[in-house]
Amino acid sequence: MKKSIKFLMTTVALTAGVLAFSKAESKAAVVNVQQTDAEATKITLQWSVALGAQSYAIQLSEDGNSNWVTMETTSSTNDSVYNLESGHTYYVRVGGFNTYSWNIDEKNTPEADTGWSDPVEMVTAPSVNNMTLTQIGASTTSITMKCSEVPGANLYQLSNDAYNDFSVIGESNTTIITTSKDKALTPGTSYSIYCYPCRVAKSTGFIARDGHASQYGKKTLTKKVATNNFGFTSIWYNINSYSVGVLASDALGDFDGVQVQLQTPAGKVKKTFTSSGNSVSLNNTNGTFYRYRIRTYVDCGTEGKAYSAWSGYRYFGAIKTNGLSVTSSKKKIKINWSKVANANDYTVYISTNENAGFKKVKTVSNKSRSLTITKCGKNKLKANKRYYLRICTNAKVGKKTYKSELFNTTSVYVSKY
Repeated sequence: MKKSIKFLMTTVALTAGVLAFSKAESKAAVVNVQQTDAEATKITLQWSVALGAQSYAIQLSEDGNSNWVTMETTSSTNDSVYNLESGHTYYVRVGGFNTYSWNIDEKNTPEADTGWSDPVEMVTAPSVNNMTLTQIGASTTSITMKCSEVPGANLYQLSNDAYNDFSVIGESNTTIITTSKDKALTPGTSYSIYCYPCRVAKSTGFIARDGHASQYGKKTLTKKVATNNFGFTSIWYNINSYSVGVLASDALGDFDGVQVQLQTPAGKVKKTFTSSGNSVSLNNTNGTFYRYRIRTYVDCGTEGKAYSAWSGYRYFGAIKTNGLSVTSSKKKIKINWSKVANANDYTVYISTNENAGFKKVKTVSNKSRSLTITKCGKNKLKANKRYYLRICTNAKVGKKTYKSELFNTTSVYVSKY
């Protein structure tokens, strides 16, 4: 009797297993539903083939729990849903049917033969209509952009190639986006920057993006200017006007302008000049010894300017144009000059050639500022001959002396009388 009961129970269990298997075959749910693409008013999705299904219906819901609406029917395992709201989140499910019926639509959708797949969060791309984009900052390896807020966007991405090989070079969930460190840009380089407003599906990580706003000629900062790559680009002693700027712009790359700062030799800031292009004009600087430095900038419009690092220092100090007096008589030259502020002393040179061969005569203190010259090098001055004089201004800071790169140069004809 016990054996019979045991046999009966085994038979019942096997029968139940067969029934369960049959039920699974007839209700093979749609799986692997995933979003594959998106536009502002469209989503595209795909799923795995469901056993026995001849057609499928795609349903959308706002919350994933109720109010499911059939949007599309298809015999394929991929399809698109159109006429959606841009920058929006939907929940999507797919059901399979054993036959294909043209009667399945949003008003007439029977229960799916396979049952419905689990709801999957899907998103449409935000619209870029009226989106603005401006540069607000830069470093030597990055560019910072600001875009207007786009409805439905929860991520903003930057790219520098929107057409051939799209790659993300920076992203942020705010409207201020800086290119990323692992996508370092080249110093002193102009880029085309494209900004995509995106919507991210939180549960799947899918990013929906469509159109973009763009700006062209956006620059990174140059590296700091080398001390041998800036200086005086034009000199007019007689009208006390000079230009200071970058000597070889190609060595730096692209920039919008320069800023030059004048300081006392000890480092007190006196004047700062800013100009577009590669140089600035300095006027009325004769009579004062300065140290100066330069930096380039990128113009960010209403957001101001982004500046590169300051260069090292160079030095200049010229005597006032009307502060120099030179006379000669009986094979002697007498020279007097006015004081240069911030200077400590002056070195006088002489030559018979206007452009070369200058020999040191003497370094004169700031108090005397006058000198009588009787020799050119080791040779006495000759009558009926022209000589050229240069006065170099010197300034001391601590134990170090800095020499002016500008010289006051004058000439005098020595007669025998």
